[in-house]
Formats: sequence, structure tokens, C-alpha cells
Amino acid sequence: MGGSQEKVRKGRLGREAYFNAAFKILATTGFQELTVDNLSAELGATKGSFYHHFAGMPEFTEALVAAWEARVSEIFTEMVALPPMEALARSMEMIQQWPLQADAALRSWAWANPVVKAAVRRQEAVWERLMVSWLEQVVPDPERCRLLAHMTLALLAGMMQLQHPPDADLINAVALELIHNNIGIELLPDGTQRPQDLTVEASPKPRRTGRRKTTSPAG
Repeated sequence: MGGSQEKVRKGRLGREAYFNAAFKILATTGFQELTVDNLSAELGATKGSFYHHFAGMPEFTEALVAAWEARVSEIFTEMVALPPMEALARSMEMIQQWPLQADAALRSWAWANPVVKAAVRRQEAVWERLMVSWLEQVVPDPERCRLLAHMTLALLAGMMQLQHPPDADLINAVALELIHNNIGIELLPDGTQRPQDLTVEASPKPRRTGRRKTTSPAG
């Protein structure tokens, strides 16, 4: 009877369970180990259970990245209407909750899989547009907004690739430093990082113009 109940339990595994297992594998061992065998072993299921939901790994990959994009889009939709300072503060909280190891693995996987690459690029474009929309409310130069948004994305993505595993606290600190040094806005969160408790000091740094003043030698 125990064996029969176990089969029923395994047969009830949904697609979401496979997505969660996939992200765990991606985060711990990398995309090379994302196989039907390893997914089945992670869930304690038969390969037949996998093929009940997916025709094969190509279809599973498409479904996995679609689920990831849907979740990212939900987060961005919640943030897009926020005032710029609150949105920036919320993004700091988001980093703390983000599955950074899985995200880093997806970015590595993107170099080998065109489906994953397209999904990553789409979400990068969404993130940049969101950053630009925030920055335009505090930085008067549209071109500088686009450059700062690209710098921020490149820095955070690069840190996730370099660190093993990614350190959310360090990424947060670097993001805050980038905002302070390049935009002139200092966010001083309390220990819980609640947006309503932020102290915001907005004083854009002056941009250097003209040539450096030189002193001619006497004579």
C-alpha cells in the first residue's frame, strides 16, 4: 500500500514543482546538470511524471523561462507606479529576496541556449526601461539616465556572475554606492529597509565642464 500511495503522490507533481526543482539545480550545480534524470531524482519521481507534463527538455526549457519571466514581470508591475525614491528602496529589498544563484545560472545558460538568451535579454530591457523611468524623475538629462540605467544593470549582472554564490548584501551596498556617487542621492535605510523609513537627500552632483584650469610657469 505504501508503494501505491507513493506513486499517487508522485503522480500529483505539478509543473511548478519541476520549475522549483530546476531552479534549485541551476543554483547549485549549473545548467549542464539540468536533465530529466536529475529533475526526477531531485523530486523523487519517475521520468514518466516529467513526460506527463512536458514533451521533452526543449519544451520544458521554454516553460521554465516563461514562468521566470512571468514572475519577474509581476515584480516590475508592482514597482513601476511607485515614486522614484520608494521604487529605488523597494529594488534594494527585491535584491534581498531575489533567487540570485538561479538568476546567475540563467545568465550563464543564456550563452549556450538561444531560448534562455532571448528571455534574459527581454527582462534586461524591461529592467533598463524601469530604471530610466525612475531616473528621469530626478536626473534632467535623458541620455545620462539611459547610461546610468545600463551601468546599473551591467554592474549587478556582472557581480552575480563573479560571485559564487552571489552576496545580496554586497550587491545592495554596491547599488547604493552607485546611486550616491553617480546621481547624488543618498538612501539611508534603517535595519528593516522599509521604504517609509528612508531618509532621502537629493542633491545632484555638478557635472564637470570645460578644461581643467592650469597654471603657467613664471617667466
